[in-house]
Amino acid sequence: MPKASLFPHDARFNAVMGVIKVLYHNNKTLPVAELTTLSHMRVDTLLPQLNAAKLLGLVVLKDGKATLTKLGEQIHVNDQKAKEQVSKKLVTLEPFKAAYAISKKKHAFTTGDLVDALLENGLSHHTDYVENRALLHTTLIQWAIYFDILDYNGRDKKWLENE
Repeated sequence: MPKASLFPHDARFNAVMGVIKVLYHNNKTLPVAELTTLSHMRVDTLLPQLNAAKLLGLVVLKDGKATLTKLGEQIHVNDQKAKEQVSKKLVTLEPFKAAYAISKKKHAFTTGDLVDALLENGLSHHTDYVENRALLHTTLIQWAIYFDILDYNGRDKKWLENE
C-alpha cells in the first residue's frame, strides 16, 4: 500500500479555479502545454494546480491533456453540491484528514499541533520545522476555510472545529 502524501502546498485555490475557468471556456480540454500558455503560468507553477485539481476529481490528466470533469464543470458554476463533494474529498487527503480529526477530538488546535501529528506519520512538506508549519498554515488557509472543513481564529492562532 502506498504511503500517504500531502496535498500540494503550492496549490492555490484561486489558481486552480483559474485553470478550471480556462478549461471550461476552451472546450473543457486542452493540451497541458497550451494550458500553460493560455493561463500565463510557468509549467512549474501550473503542475501543482493540475495535481490538486486531479486529486479533487476536477480534472483528468491523460496523454498530455487536461480535461475538465463533470465535478470540475459544477465547481466552475459555483454549485453548492459540488463544493460539498470537494470538501468530502479534501478530508480524505492529508493534511486536511489529520486537521479534521484533530478538530473533532480537541475542537481547537494550532498549526504546530498539526505539524507534530503529521510528523508522527512521517509526513512533511519541508525538513525545516518553521518552514513546514508555514506551508501547512497557508494550505489550510487556502482550502480548509473555503470548503468548511475548519474555521480559524487568527487572534488566538487556533484552528477550530467547523460548526
